[in-house]
Amino acid sequence: MGAAQILEKSLDNKYTKFTDIIKKETGRLVNLLNDMALPATSIDKQDINIHEATEHVIDLFKFDLKNKNIIFEKDYDPSIPDVHTNKEQLIQSLINLVRNSIQALDYKGGIILRTRSESSYTIGNKKFQLVAKIDVIDNGPGIPEEKLKEIFYPMVTTKNEGMGLGLTIAQSIVMQNSGLIECSSKHRETKFTIVLPIRSYEDD
Repeated sequence: MGAAQILEKSLDNKYTKFTDIIKKETGRLVNLLNDMALPATSIDKQDINIHEATEHVIDLFKFDLKNKNIIFEKDYDPSIPDVHTNKEQLIQSLINLVRNSIQALDYKGGIILRTRSESSYTIGNKKFQLVAKIDVIDNGPGIPEEKLKEIFYPMVTTKNEGMGLGLTIAQSIVMQNSGLIECSSKHRETKFTIVLPIRSYEDD
């Protein structure tokens, strides 16, 4: 982070957006590594606006020249209440999902980040009054039906690059935060959905 601060002083103001991203990512990754060394019950969680996470992820990928032919679209529901979760881990899960979509698109196409809330939703064996949903939707070729049930397994991938661990790690992180990731796919529409609890029936 110190190097980014030094670099920032030598650049024009129009480039400070890049150094801001570097500083944020450095701090986030340090916190993420610290949290991953803790048991799930000890992970630091706080009430966050999920759109802070989605915006951070879009900025990360948008300013990478490799992604110049990727068009990001935002479809947010601003009325979603804050979610009690670990911000660094949520961002990492979104990074893994968006990177997966970019690779599936072969670096050319469209990705939508959409947020919604839904009532009376069951995660595992527990039913919640209200959950937040973050969709990462790409218009790529889709995932073969026979692979859909295996995509969260380690070392399973339909792409030429990567080790097939990104989705596994994303699912593990979200589960540590009492949520889940769902996936549906057809030609020109693959959707990964992060579901996180907002309010349980026990909160009344």
